[in-house]
Amino acid sequence: MGIKGFFDKRGKHSRAATIVESARPDKPAPLASLEIDAPLDGLSAGFLFPLAFSVGSVPVRVRPLRLELNAEAGAGAETQPGSSAQSTGCPWFFWKAETPAGRLGGFWQLPGPSGDAAVLETWNKTASALASAAAPRLKETLASKSGLLPTAFTAGPCPAPALGNKPFFRADFRYAVRGGFREGSAYTSASYPVLLSKALGIYHQAMDYDPIGAIVACSKALLRETFEDAWAPRSFLFKDVGIERSYLPVYELFNMLSEQDLRLVIQNNIAAGAQSETLGSLFMYRSAVKTDAGISERLTPSHSLDRKRVDPLLPNTIFEDGRFDPVNAAPDLQAFLRRNDEAYEDLFRALRKDTLALSEDGAAIIRSIYVAMVYAPKRSAFDGFVSAREPMTQIREFSEHLARRAVDTSGAKALAAAVYGSKEDLDFITRWCSSRKRETIADELKRLDKALSEGLADLEAVVIDRFAILEKVKTIKKVEAD
Repeated sequence: MGIKGFFDKRGKHSRAATIVESARPDKPAPLASLEIDAPLDGLSAGFLFPLAFSVGSVPVRVRPLRLELNAEAGAGAETQPGSSAQSTGCPWFFWKAETPAGRLGGFWQLPGPSGDAAVLETWNKTASALASAAAPRLKETLASKSGLLPTAFTAGPCPAPALGNKPFFRADFRYAVRGGFREGSAYTSASYPVLLSKALGIYHQAMDYDPIGAIVACSKALLRETFEDAWAPRSFLFKDVGIERSYLPVYELFNMLSEQDLRLVIQNNIAAGAQSETLGSLFMYRSAVKTDAGISERLTPSHSLDRKRVDPLLPNTIFEDGRFDPVNAAPDLQAFLRRNDEAYEDLFRALRKDTLALSEDGAAIIRSIYVAMVYAPKRSAFDGFVSAREPMTQIREFSEHLARRAVDTSGAKALAAAVYGSKEDLDFITRWCSSRKRETIADELKRLDKALSEGLADLEAVVIDRFAILEKVKTIKKVEAD
C-alpha cells in the first residue's frame, strides 16, 4: 500500500467557521483562530508548509484551512511531548533555517489512519516521503525572498515537540495526492508571521499583536506582486502522445476560490444548463495504454478535485444523470484540455459581461489564468507577425510614393495594428502623418496593448487590421498600373 491507499476522497467534515478574540490590556485584540474561507488569504502559509510540490512524479496540492494562535497540537494531541510520534501513526517532522531574518524553524504533523502496527508502519513511510519532498520546496520558497534566503537548512523526522511551554502559531491544511485527501498541521513560533511581514516589506507595529492578521496581510502582499505566482506552481504536467503541457485544470482553480466564489462559479456557470452535460470531461479523461495483452484504455481521474467541498454545490441531477461516471470522461487528453480551455473562456466572458459577480481576488485569478494559459497560445500567431515585423517589411519594398498613399488612406486603428511592437516601423509611417493623426495612432497603440495584455483583443480582427495596409498598397499599385 503506497501513498494512494491512505487518501479518502470524502474525508471528515470540516469544522464550522469560528473567529475567537482574546483581549490584551492596552493592546489591540488579536485573532486567536481563523477559519480560512478564501484559500488565497492563506497563500503565505506556503512559507510554513509548501502549497504545491511533488513526491517523485506524484503531485501534491495543499489548501490552507485554518490559522490558530497558541493552539493545542492537532490530531496527534494524545502523543506525549518527546515521545516517538512515529510509533503512534502521527508522525512529526522538523525544519530549521539560518536566514538574514534570524534562525527560523517549525514542525509538521501528518496524522495517518488508525490501524495495527503494519498500517502505522506503512503510513510512517508515506508521511516520510511527503515530508522529504516538502522540505526542499519550502527551502525554495524561503529563498524566493532575499530576507529569508537560507544559508543553512535542515529537515527530518523528530519526536513530538513540547509545544505547551511557549507561544506558537499553527496552520492547518488539507492536501490532495492522486485524488485522495488528508489533513495536516504546521507549527512555528508566534513571532514567525511578523518576521515574514518584515521580509515582504509590509510590517507595521500592530502585527506584533496579531500574527494571524499578519499572515493574511502577507498573503495579500504576495497576490499584489503577481497573481500568476499564486496559481502557476499549482499546475500539473499533462503528457500523452504528441502532447506535453503544464496546465491548471478547472478543478484546481476550485481549490483557490472562496466558498462564495466557488458556489457562483459552479452554479451559475460550470454546472449550469448545457454545460452540465459535459461536466465529466472537465475532470477526467481516457487514454490508451500499452500492456502485455495489447492496448487497453485507462481512465485518468482528477488529481485534486475535492468532492467533499464541491459535491454539495452541484444540483442533484448531476448525480442522477451520472455526470461523474467514467463513461462521461473526455475521450482523450486533448479533448480534456480543450474542454477546460472552453470553461475558462466562458468564465472570462461572464466576468467581462458582469453576468458573474465574484470577489476581486476570485475574478483576478480567473483573468490571470485565462490570459496566460488560454489566450497566450492563441496570441502566438499574432506575436509571430510582430517579431517578424510583418507586414511592414513588405511595405518597405514598395516605392515611397505607394507606401505614403497607403498610410494617408489608412485609419489610425489599422496603422497602430500594423506597427505594433516596432518603434522603427512607427517612425516610418508617422513621418507622413499630421500631429493629430500621430496622437490618435499613439492612443490606439495604448488601447491595443492594454487589450492584448488583458486578453480582451479579438485576435482575428487585430490580424486583419494589421495586414490591411498591405492590401491597401497592393490595391493602389494595381489601380495606378491600370
